[in-house]
Amino acid sequence: MRSRDGSAGWTRRSLLLGGGALTSGALAACGAAGESTGATTPRAQLTDGATVVWAVDDGPTRTPMREDQVKLFKEKFPAMQVEFVTGATGTEKLQALFAAATPPDMFRQETSGHAFFASRGQSAPLDPYIKRDRYDLSDFFPAAWDLWRWKGKYYGVPFLGIRIAYYNRSLVQQVGGRPLPATWRDAGWSWEAFLDICGRVTQRQGTTATRWGADLGTSRRDWQPWVWSNGGDLFNAEGTKQLLDEPPAVEALQFLAGLIHKHRVAPAAEELKAQGGRRGLFLGGGLLLYHAPVSNIAANRREAGFDWSITGLPRGKAKVAAASGGGVGWFMAQDSKVKDATWELMKVLASKEGVRMEAVRGEAPPSRRSIANEPAFINPSEAPGKDMRVVVDALELMHLETPLIEGVEIDRLLTEELAPLWRGEKTAREAMTQAAGRIKPLLNPAA
Repeated sequence: MRSRDGSAGWTRRSLLLGGGALTSGALAACGAAGESTGATTPRAQLTDGATVVWAVDDGPTRTPMREDQVKLFKEKFPAMQVEFVTGATGTEKLQALFAAATPPDMFRQETSGHAFFASRGQSAPLDPYIKRDRYDLSDFFPAAWDLWRWKGKYYGVPFLGIRIAYYNRSLVQQVGGRPLPATWRDAGWSWEAFLDICGRVTQRQGTTATRWGADLGTSRRDWQPWVWSNGGDLFNAEGTKQLLDEPPAVEALQFLAGLIHKHRVAPAAEELKAQGGRRGLFLGGGLLLYHAPVSNIAANRREAGFDWSITGLPRGKAKVAAASGGGVGWFMAQDSKVKDATWELMKVLASKEGVRMEAVRGEAPPSRRSIANEPAFINPSEAPGKDMRVVVDALELMHLETPLIEGVEIDRLLTEELAPLWRGEKTAREAMTQAAGRIKPLLNPAA
């Protein structure tokens, strides 16, 4: 890899997979897909040798998968090139690239960051391409695309993520409990039932415990589903009003803090660290349940030497629990000179083949219902077997996160203001009131 001048900390390399000219058959296919449906949706313009610069995620398993997805792209468009930019997935680094007028053609963002670029006209709306190509969204879980809407337009192609609860089924059996429900829709799986099983599993020793009921995490994507499942929300749909200090949110946060400091069925941060961390506790039989992304399924298959499975989160006052997730979206830079080629790469990532590759390799849950319901995914021979329907339930019940222009800064403030709550130094009312006051000036402007 070579460093790009003036941009320390990120690198780029080209993937020259395959070769040859763009075939006449491929061009014909592009022409058919690109028939204009209106004056604002011209025929696709694909140029031999065009290079799509992709600010890609990387890692020991992620990089080979992205390379294989590029191979899928090259099978369709052998004369097109893809150049990887690594180390430029965060909002700040991307802002610097846009400020320098050197943005990648395609980049990724979480929900906390995508509205920043859309509100500044730096990411391109995808609706003209969807309309022109008559691109069918019906196979996707609705939230997968709706997460990336801004002002009524689609901006992102999903690389989906979802969080579920993992639990040690052996521990439930040891205390005479029933297996936890393999669904998010069980009306009996309430906060009270959750607290009961956590209390039965916890083994106290003095002021601490040697075995805990749960470790649920303290990031926004960990605690926000408890707010939703209690009938509340963090913000209104437009992002112009915060709802953090209203009773459903305050009750949910106080319940979670109470698991640590009142009921003592969840470890405080220092206890968790002293006892080997979440993975060490779970794998050693010292933790009943934790909340984490779907990618932990692959890790538990490799490492857990006991009977484990997955379940949904319990519900509070809402009629049904809501799952937290979203993953990231792939976005097209408004100033890209190869928009049509970038859109074609986006479509490969969201194709059945691309989505299946992500799901089978355990990199992400499937954004398409058809892939989620394939036997290899929903009823695998490995754990958790048929309980994988918990993941499909979660995808159907995923709650939309409000797009916020200052979402990254709001997330930072929430983490800062809630830290005393998790330490037992403030009540949820105190923490959320303080957070609400600091966040109010950062909300989206009223239309």
